[in-house]
Amino acid sequence: MIVNNKKILIVVVMALSLNLFSQNNETNKTKETIEANKNSWHFKLEANLMLPKAHGKTGVANYPNLDIDQKASDIYHHISYGGMYTFEASNDKWVIATDFIYSSLDASAKETMLVRKGKVNADQFITDVSVLRKITPWLDAGVGGTTVHVKAGFDAAVVNPFIGQVITLDRSISRTWVEPMIIARTTSSSDRKFMYTVRGGVGGFGIGSKFSWQAEAYAGYRFSEFFYASLGYRALSFNYKNGNNENAFLYDMTISGPTLKLGFNMDKLF
Repeated sequence: MIVNNKKILIVVVMALSLNLFSQNNETNKTKETIEANKNSWHFKLEANLMLPKAHGKTGVANYPNLDIDQKASDIYHHISYGGMYTFEASNDKWVIATDFIYSSLDASAKETMLVRKGKVNADQFITDVSVLRKITPWLDAGVGGTTVHVKAGFDAAVVNPFIGQVITLDRSISRTWVEPMIIARTTSSSDRKFMYTVRGGVGGFGIGSKFSWQAEAYAGYRFSEFFYASLGYRALSFNYKNGNNENAFLYDMTISGPTLKLGFNMDKLF
């Protein structure tokens, strides 16, 4: 009987030892998985639909500037195409993002003492690249670069202030410039169903435009590991002036409006 009890005791000790070893092994695997997820890169693609309005002024050569104050309904009545797309790669420490924004619209200018009537056709393409460092789980900050290409056509009846004669402005001009940006962003953690993002930046500093800024805020819901949607507001503003006399070009414009964002976590697709 004593021998049998010893055998039972040995079996129990061995079983407990195997169970403890298995638990430690699973714990180590879990830690390794968490560490691997921290260091691995995650990718997402976002398509944005914006209901925009434009406000500002633009001008060419020595002609009077044209004041633009468009409502969202006006822009969508004249717009031929518009789209915004965002690609983002991130890990536990870094966020690298690229925005592509393109719009083509016709805008009517305000009538003033020097502008009897006017119309501006503008094609605008913006590429925004940013590199952010994760300071806390909810705060990112870093720098970026924005490339802006604007091709504008002017068709207006303006008054020469020196002789009071109405003259016709019929010109087109294009400009491309690059400017630095300082960016900060706060966002919810990626495992939450209800999500938010607030992002802002300032730039230009006389290197590209005289001054530029951008701001956006969104709240949304994560429907699955792969798909999410959010609704918010976005604004971009540039105060750019370049050239003199006949080569002068002014583009002091703010485009803003409510934005619908559809997001796809690409690493969850595979």
